[in-house]
Amino acid sequence: MRKKKVTYIITNIPNNTPPSSELVSQIQLVRKTLFSRNLAAEEIVSKFFPVGAYNRRCIIFFDETKTPSGYLCLQTYKIQKLDIAIFRNQVALLNKIRGKVAIKGHILVYLFSDWRVYLKKCYLLYYMINPLSYALVMKFLQNGAWPGYQHGGSTTHIEKYRQIITEIDRSVVEVNGVFVHESNDGAVVEEIDLIEDSDTAFFLQKNAGYTHGDGLVVLAEINVSKLVTYLIRYFSRKWVKNTRTKVS
Repeated sequence: MRKKKVTYIITNIPNNTPPSSELVSQIQLVRKTLFSRNLAAEEIVSKFFPVGAYNRRCIIFFDETKTPSGYLCLQTYKIQKLDIAIFRNQVALLNKIRGKVAIKGHILVYLFSDWRVYLKKCYLLYYMINPLSYALVMKFLQNGAWPGYQHGGSTTHIEKYRQIITEIDRSVVEVNGVFVHESNDGAVVEEIDLIEDSDTAFFLQKNAGYTHGDGLVVLAEINVSKLVTYLIRYFSRKWVKNTRTKVS
């Protein structure tokens, strides 16, 4: 059986330049299938192409019929008073292309392309609204992100995270020792087949409002050494997966 191909288009949006109306419409088309409330054009721009970010990239994924079926938006922020950089992304994929898109690969390419990751202290920032995606991220980062079940509810570093997060988004709320972004995006339409493990259990405990679009705020410190480790891990897993596919 011929494998259905997913294609994509990468667009870099210069700072102080709005995204094209076509790009905004493509994101809206994807979200229409995933959420009960679609975002207006101006909401898309402020959410995925914020003026506060100095580096912005958007990748639109298309199914075999060339229909927009997913997006990955990436931004980089510079927090002057803390002398750090924050890498943030938003991703949404329709079921029909999940597992066929190298999201981690695109994120790694983006990170390696920014010189600040080589010179400054940097963090990855996620708003996780999918418990399965959260579990995948935690496993890929080998629990090198916060918050996670392995921290045992510890709030030792919460002041540092509070300072970082509120510099980026003051709409987050602190609850049960974590930070949550309360969303008005509308309820998540797709049903999720949950896998019972420690990561998903932690996520559900801390972010019960995910079905309404609320996001658990996740931070992970990164540097060149960690990026190289992630890159090796990414290609190792990809090689194993391809090998198993050929054998079967």
